[in-house]
Amino acid sequence: MVKLEFNYLTLPQGYQLCNYVIRDILGQGGSSIAYLAQDIQLQNLVVIKEYFPIGIASRDGQTINETYNDVDAKTAYEKGLKVFLEEGQKLEGLYHPALERVLKCFQLNNTAYQVVSYIEGETLDKYLKREFTLSPQVTLHFAAELLDGLEVLHQYGLIHRGIRPANIIISHKGKPVLLDIGVAKTALQNLDQDPERALNNDGYTPPEELFCKPSFSPATDFYALGSTLYKCVTAVTPEHAHFRFHDDEHIPINQLSIAKQCPRGLVRLIDQCMQLNQKKRPQSANEAKFLLKEGGTFKYVKKCISVLKKALSRNEMMKS
Repeated sequence: MVKLEFNYLTLPQGYQLCNYVIRDILGQGGSSIAYLAQDIQLQNLVVIKEYFPIGIASRDGQTINETYNDVDAKTAYEKGLKVFLEEGQKLEGLYHPALERVLKCFQLNNTAYQVVSYIEGETLDKYLKREFTLSPQVTLHFAAELLDGLEVLHQYGLIHRGIRPANIIISHKGKPVLLDIGVAKTALQNLDQDPERALNNDGYTPPEELFCKPSFSPATDFYALGSTLYKCVTAVTPEHAHFRFHDDEHIPINQLSIAKQCPRGLVRLIDQCMQLNQKKRPQSANEAKFLLKEGGTFKYVKKCISVLKKALSRNEMMKS
Protein backbone atom coordinates (compact mmCIF):
# COMPACT_ATOMS: atom_id res chain seq x y z
CA MET A 1 0.00 0.00 0.00
CA VAL A 2 1.08 3.57 -0.73
CA LYS A 3 1.11 5.98 2.23
CA LEU A 4 -1.64 8.61 1.91
CA GLU A 5 -2.87 11.72 3.65
CA PHE A 6 -6.54 12.18 4.52
CA ASN A 7 -8.38 13.37 1.41
CA TYR A 8 -11.76 13.38 -0.33
CA LEU A 9 -11.52 9.63 -0.97
CA THR A 10 -11.02 8.69 2.69
CA LEU A 11 -13.02 8.79 5.88
CA PRO A 12 -12.16 11.94 7.89
CA GLN A 13 -9.79 11.84 10.85
CA GLY A 14 -11.74 11.46 14.10
CA TYR A 15 -14.72 9.80 12.38
CA GLN A 16 -16.45 7.21 14.59
CA LEU A 17 -17.07 3.95 12.79
CA CYS A 18 -19.18 1.78 15.11
CA ASN A 19 -16.97 1.29 18.19
CA TYR A 20 -13.83 2.66 16.54
CA VAL A 21 -12.41 6.15 16.01
CA ILE A 22 -10.28 6.78 12.91
CA ARG A 23 -6.87 8.12 14.01
CA ASP A 24 -4.69 7.93 10.89
CA ILE A 25 -4.58 6.63 7.35
CA LEU A 26 -2.05 3.88 6.68
CA GLY A 27 -2.40 3.50 2.93
CA GLN A 28 -4.49 2.53 -0.07
CA GLY A 29 -4.23 -0.52 -2.29
CA GLY A 30 -6.13 -1.52 -5.40
CA SER A 31 -9.27 -2.56 -3.54
CA SER A 32 -9.15 -1.08 -0.04
CA ILE A 33 -8.10 1.79 2.22
CA ALA A 34 -6.39 0.98 5.52
CA TYR A 35 -6.86 3.16 8.60
CA LEU A 36 -5.32 3.16 12.05
CA ALA A 37 -8.19 3.28 14.55
CA GLN A 38 -8.80 3.04 18.28
CA ASP A 39 -11.31 0.77 19.96
CA ILE A 40 -13.44 3.05 22.15
CA GLN A 41 -14.16 0.36 24.74
CA LEU A 42 -10.82 -1.47 24.94
CA GLN A 43 -8.69 1.61 24.07
CA ASN A 44 -6.35 -0.54 21.97
CA LEU A 45 -5.28 0.25 18.42
CA VAL A 46 -6.55 -1.74 15.43
CA VAL A 47 -6.31 -1.54 11.66
CA ILE A 48 -9.55 -1.06 9.72
CA LYS A 49 -9.69 -1.94 6.03
CA GLU A 50 -12.46 -0.36 3.99
CA TYR A 51 -13.50 -1.89 0.68
CA PHE A 52 -12.85 0.89 -1.84
CA PRO A 53 -11.78 -0.31 -5.32
CA ILE A 54 -9.92 2.39 -7.20
CA GLY A 55 -11.64 3.54 -10.37
CA ILE A 56 -15.09 2.14 -9.62
CA ALA A 57 -15.91 3.78 -6.28
CA SER A 58 -16.34 7.35 -5.05
CA ARG A 59 -17.37 8.89 -1.73
CA ASP A 60 -20.27 11.17 -0.79
CA GLY A 61 -19.52 12.15 2.79
CA GLN A 62 -18.98 8.83 4.54
CA THR A 63 -21.05 6.77 2.09
CA ILE A 64 -19.43 4.90 -0.78
CA ASN A 65 -21.04 5.41 -4.18
CA GLU A 66 -20.36 3.06 -7.06
CA THR A 67 -19.03 4.84 -10.14
CA TYR A 68 -20.07 2.52 -12.92
CA ASN A 69 -18.70 3.02 -16.40
CA ASP A 70 -20.22 -0.20 -17.69
CA VAL A 71 -21.99 -3.38 -16.63
CA ASP A 72 -18.69 -5.23 -16.18
CA ALA A 73 -17.46 -2.63 -13.68
CA LYS A 74 -20.71 -2.84 -11.73
CA THR A 75 -20.47 -6.62 -11.61
CA ALA A 76 -16.84 -6.43 -10.52
CA TYR A 77 -17.68 -4.01 -7.70
CA GLU A 78 -20.47 -6.20 -6.37
CA LYS A 79 -18.40 -9.39 -6.64
CA GLY A 80 -15.45 -7.70 -5.00
CA LEU A 81 -17.62 -6.48 -2.12
CA LYS A 82 -19.06 -9.96 -1.64
CA VAL A 83 -15.63 -11.62 -1.68
CA PHE A 84 -14.12 -8.95 0.61
CA LEU A 85 -16.84 -9.60 3.19
CA GLU A 86 -16.93 -13.39 2.81
CA GLU A 87 -13.15 -13.79 2.96
CA GLY A 88 -12.99 -11.51 5.99
CA GLN A 89 -15.69 -13.52 7.76
CA LYS A 90 -13.90 -16.76 6.90
CA LEU A 91 -10.65 -15.38 8.32
CA GLU A 92 -12.28 -14.40 11.62
CA GLY A 93 -11.74 -17.98 12.77
CA LEU A 94 -8.13 -18.15 11.61
CA TYR A 95 -5.22 -17.60 13.96
CA HIS A 96 -1.52 -18.08 13.39
CA PRO A 97 1.28 -15.92 14.85
CA ALA A 98 2.76 -15.36 11.36
CA LEU A 99 -0.53 -13.93 10.03
CA GLU A 100 -2.31 -10.73 10.94
CA ARG A 101 -5.60 -11.51 12.68
CA VAL A 102 -9.00 -10.49 11.32
CA LEU A 103 -11.03 -9.61 14.42
CA LYS A 104 -14.35 -8.53 12.95
CA CYS A 105 -16.18 -7.79 9.68
CA PHE A 106 -19.24 -5.63 9.11
CA GLN A 107 -21.13 -3.63 6.47
CA LEU A 108 -21.81 0.11 6.69
CA ASN A 109 -21.76 3.17 4.43
CA ASN A 110 -22.71 1.01 1.44
CA THR A 111 -19.43 -0.90 1.72
CA ALA A 112 -17.67 -3.43 3.99
CA TYR A 113 -14.99 -3.24 6.67
CA GLN A 114 -12.45 -5.63 8.17
CA VAL A 115 -11.07 -4.93 11.65
CA VAL A 116 -7.56 -6.35 11.89
CA SER A 117 -5.05 -6.65 14.73
CA TYR A 118 -2.49 -3.85 14.92
CA ILE A 119 1.10 -5.10 15.16
CA GLU A 120 3.83 -2.82 16.45
CA GLY A 121 7.07 -3.13 14.57
CA GLU A 122 8.69 -2.24 11.27
CA THR A 123 7.93 -3.51 7.79
CA LEU A 124 10.56 -5.70 6.20
CA ASP A 125 10.67 -3.20 3.33
CA LYS A 126 11.71 -0.34 5.63
CA TYR A 127 14.18 -2.54 7.46
CA LEU A 128 15.89 -3.60 4.22
CA LYS A 129 16.08 -0.02 2.98
CA ARG A 130 18.06 0.82 6.11
CA GLU A 131 20.04 -2.39 6.76
CA PHE A 132 20.09 -3.73 3.14
CA THR A 133 19.96 -7.46 4.01
CA LEU A 134 19.01 -10.03 6.62
CA SER A 135 21.54 -12.63 7.65
CA PRO A 136 21.03 -16.08 6.07
CA GLN A 137 20.15 -17.40 9.55
CA VAL A 138 17.36 -14.86 10.08
CA THR A 139 16.15 -15.33 6.50
CA LEU A 140 15.89 -19.07 7.15
CA HIS A 141 13.94 -18.38 10.34
CA PHE A 142 11.59 -15.98 8.51
CA ALA A 143 11.05 -18.50 5.71
CA ALA A 144 10.06 -21.24 8.17
CA GLU A 145 7.68 -18.96 10.10
CA LEU A 146 6.00 -17.59 6.97
CA LEU A 147 5.61 -21.04 5.41
CA ASP A 148 3.83 -22.20 8.56
CA GLY A 149 1.46 -19.24 8.25
CA LEU A 150 0.88 -19.82 4.53
CA GLU A 151 0.09 -23.46 5.19
CA VAL A 152 -2.79 -22.39 7.44
CA LEU A 153 -3.97 -19.73 4.96
CA HIS A 154 -3.95 -22.20 2.05
CA GLN A 155 -5.88 -24.73 4.13
CA TYR A 156 -8.65 -22.12 4.23
CA GLY A 157 -8.65 -22.14 0.43
CA LEU A 158 -7.13 -18.66 0.18
CA ILE A 159 -4.19 -17.37 -1.85
CA HIS A 160 -2.51 -14.22 -0.54
CA ARG A 161 -1.37 -12.82 -3.92
CA GLY A 162 0.50 -9.90 -2.39
CA ILE A 163 3.56 -11.21 -0.56
CA ARG A 164 6.40 -8.69 -0.67
CA PRO A 165 8.63 -6.91 1.90
CA ALA A 166 6.10 -4.09 2.32
CA ASN A 167 3.45 -6.63 3.40
CA ILE A 168 5.59 -8.28 6.08
CA ILE A 169 6.07 -6.62 9.43
CA ILE A 170 8.84 -7.54 11.86
CA SER A 171 7.40 -7.47 15.37
CA HIS A 172 9.39 -6.21 18.34
CA LYS A 173 10.02 -9.88 19.18
CA GLY A 174 11.81 -10.34 15.86
CA LYS A 175 8.98 -12.39 14.34
CA PRO A 176 7.69 -11.91 10.78
CA VAL A 177 3.94 -11.33 10.37
CA LEU A 178 2.25 -11.40 6.97
CA LEU A 179 -0.13 -8.49 6.41
CA ASP A 180 -3.07 -7.97 4.02
CA ILE A 181 -4.38 -11.52 4.29
CA GLY A 182 -8.00 -10.41 4.09
CA VAL A 183 -7.96 -8.14 1.04
CA ALA A 184 -10.09 -9.50 -1.80
CA LYS A 185 -8.53 -9.16 -5.25
CA THR A 186 -9.84 -12.07 -7.30
CA ALA A 187 -13.17 -10.54 -8.28
CA LEU A 188 -11.42 -7.40 -9.53
CA GLN A 189 -8.92 -9.34 -11.62
CA ASN A 190 -10.58 -8.51 -14.95
CA LEU A 191 -10.05 -4.81 -14.28
CA ASP A 192 -6.35 -5.33 -13.64
CA GLN A 193 -5.33 -6.68 -17.03
CA ASP A 194 -3.98 -3.41 -18.40
CA PRO A 195 -0.41 -4.37 -19.49
CA GLU A 196 0.92 -0.93 -18.52
CA ARG A 197 -0.48 -1.36 -15.03
CA ALA A 198 1.08 -4.83 -14.83
CA LEU A 199 4.47 -3.36 -15.67
CA ASN A 200 4.10 -1.02 -12.69
CA ASN A 201 4.18 -4.04 -10.41
CA ASP A 202 7.50 -5.15 -8.97
CA GLY A 203 9.81 -8.14 -8.98
CA TYR A 204 7.72 -9.91 -6.34
CA THR A 205 4.71 -10.24 -8.65
CA PRO A 206 4.26 -13.84 -9.91
CA PRO A 207 4.22 -14.19 -13.72
CA GLU A 208 0.69 -15.63 -13.73
CA GLU A 209 -0.58 -12.24 -12.49
CA LEU A 210 0.31 -10.88 -15.93
CA PHE A 211 -1.84 -13.32 -17.90
CA CYS A 212 -5.23 -12.35 -19.33
CA LYS A 213 -6.76 -15.50 -17.84
CA PRO A 214 -4.62 -16.13 -14.76
CA SER A 215 -4.66 -19.36 -12.81
CA PHE A 216 -3.72 -19.07 -9.14
CA SER A 217 -2.57 -21.72 -6.68
CA PRO A 218 -0.38 -21.93 -3.56
CA ALA A 219 2.58 -21.85 -5.99
CA THR A 220 1.57 -18.24 -6.75
CA ASP A 221 2.40 -17.28 -3.17
CA PHE A 222 5.63 -19.28 -3.20
CA TYR A 223 6.97 -17.27 -6.15
CA ALA A 224 6.39 -14.05 -4.22
CA LEU A 225 7.85 -15.53 -1.04
CA GLY A 226 10.94 -16.77 -2.89
CA SER A 227 11.42 -13.33 -4.44
CA THR A 228 11.12 -11.71 -1.02
CA LEU A 229 13.69 -14.08 0.49
CA TYR A 230 15.98 -13.40 -2.50
CA LYS A 231 15.82 -9.69 -1.67
CA CYS A 232 16.56 -10.41 2.01
CA VAL A 233 19.74 -12.32 1.21
CA THR A 234 21.10 -10.37 -1.77
CA ALA A 235 19.73 -6.81 -1.28
CA VAL A 236 18.69 -7.03 -4.96
CA THR A 237 15.07 -6.64 -6.05
CA PRO A 238 14.33 -9.54 -8.41
CA GLU A 239 13.83 -8.88 -12.10
CA HIS A 240 10.21 -8.30 -13.09
CA ALA A 241 8.57 -11.50 -14.34
CA HIS A 242 7.47 -9.74 -17.55
CA PHE A 243 11.10 -9.14 -18.53
CA ARG A 244 12.15 -12.60 -17.39
CA PHE A 245 9.78 -14.09 -19.97
CA HIS A 246 11.43 -12.13 -22.78
CA ASP A 247 15.08 -12.14 -21.70
CA ASP A 248 15.65 -13.86 -18.39
CA GLU A 249 18.63 -12.23 -16.70
CA HIS A 250 17.70 -13.45 -13.23
CA ILE A 251 20.68 -15.01 -11.44
CA PRO A 252 19.69 -17.88 -9.11
CA ILE A 253 21.04 -17.84 -5.57
CA ASN A 254 23.08 -20.99 -6.20
CA GLN A 255 25.15 -19.06 -8.77
CA LEU A 256 25.99 -16.23 -6.37
CA SER A 257 28.85 -16.13 -3.87
CA ILE A 258 26.36 -15.56 -1.03
CA ALA A 259 25.19 -19.16 -1.52
CA LYS A 260 28.29 -20.37 0.36
CA GLN A 261 27.04 -18.56 3.47
CA CYS A 262 23.49 -19.91 3.20
CA PRO A 263 22.09 -23.26 4.30
CA ARG A 264 21.54 -25.52 1.31
CA GLY A 265 17.81 -25.79 2.00
CA LEU A 266 17.32 -22.02 1.87
CA VAL A 267 19.12 -21.80 -1.47
CA ARG A 268 17.03 -24.61 -2.96
CA LEU A 269 13.80 -23.12 -1.62
CA ILE A 270 14.44 -19.67 -3.09
CA ASP A 271 15.58 -20.94 -6.48
CA GLN A 272 12.72 -23.41 -6.87
CA CYS A 273 10.09 -20.91 -5.70
CA MET A 274 11.27 -18.42 -8.33
CA GLN A 275 10.70 -20.74 -11.28
CA LEU A 276 8.56 -19.03 -13.94
CA ASN A 277 6.65 -22.26 -14.52
CA GLN A 278 4.11 -22.75 -11.72
CA LYS A 279 4.40 -26.53 -11.92
CA LYS A 280 8.15 -26.39 -11.19
CA ARG A 281 7.61 -24.56 -7.90
CA PRO A 282 6.60 -26.21 -4.62
CA GLN A 283 2.91 -27.07 -4.82
CA SER A 284 2.24 -26.92 -1.08
CA ALA A 285 3.74 -25.45 2.07
CA ASN A 286 4.77 -28.95 3.11
CA GLU A 287 6.80 -29.34 -0.09
CA ALA A 288 8.41 -25.96 0.49
CA LYS A 289 9.26 -26.79 4.11
CA PHE A 290 10.78 -30.10 3.00
CA LEU A 291 13.15 -28.17 0.72
CA LEU A 292 14.01 -25.76 3.53
CA LYS A 293 15.01 -28.58 5.88
CA GLU A 294 17.58 -29.98 3.45
CA GLY A 295 21.04 -29.94 4.97
CA GLY A 296 19.73 -29.51 8.50
CA THR A 297 18.81 -26.38 10.40
CA PHE A 298 21.13 -23.43 10.62
CA LYS A 299 22.93 -22.73 13.90
CA TYR A 300 22.93 -19.52 15.90
CA VAL A 301 19.41 -18.44 14.85
CA LYS A 302 18.61 -17.11 18.35
CA LYS A 303 21.77 -15.02 18.38
CA CYS A 304 20.94 -13.54 14.96
CA ILE A 305 17.36 -12.76 16.03
CA SER A 306 18.83 -10.92 19.02
CA VAL A 307 20.96 -8.82 16.64
CA LEU A 308 17.85 -8.12 14.54
CA LYS A 309 15.88 -6.97 17.59
CA LYS A 310 18.72 -4.64 18.60
CA ALA A 311 18.68 -3.08 15.12
CA LEU A 312 14.92 -2.51 15.45
CA SER A 313 15.38 -0.97 18.90
CA ARG A 314 18.11 1.37 17.64
CA ASN A 315 15.80 2.59 14.91
CA GLU A 316 13.00 3.22 17.42
CA MET A 317 15.37 5.21 19.64
CA MET A 318 16.52 7.31 16.68
CA LYS A 319 12.91 8.11 15.73
CA SER A 320 12.08 9.18 19.28
